[in-house]
Amino acid sequence: MKSLLCLAVCLLPGVASAQVLSPSYYYQSYQCHPKAYRSLMGQDINAVYSLGLTPGPMVRVFGPGAILSDEFNPYRLNVVSDDGRVVTRIYCG
Repeated sequence: MKSLLCLAVCLLPGVASAQVLSPSYYYQSYQCHPKAYRSLMGQDINAVYSLGLTPGPMVRVFGPGAILSDEFNPYRLNVVSDDGRVVTRIYCG
C-alpha cells in the first residue's frame, strides 16, 4: 500500500506540469493551400470527398444558404458549391 501511495505522489508533479495545448497549436502544423485544389473548380462536390477531404475543423464544405460561424481560421480550407453542387470557390479562412 505504501508503494502505491509513493508512486501516486511521485507521479503527481509530472501530471501537474503537463502542458495544455490550445487548438491553434495543432493548426500550426497544417497549411491551407487552395491552389493545390484548383482542379476541383467546376467539378461535382463529390470530387472533394474522393480526394479525402472531409468536413471538420480544417476543411469546410458548404453551399448556398449554409449557416457558418464568422471566425476566421487561416488554416481552414473552405470549399463552396452552387445550387447544382458544383464547386465554385476554394479559399482559406
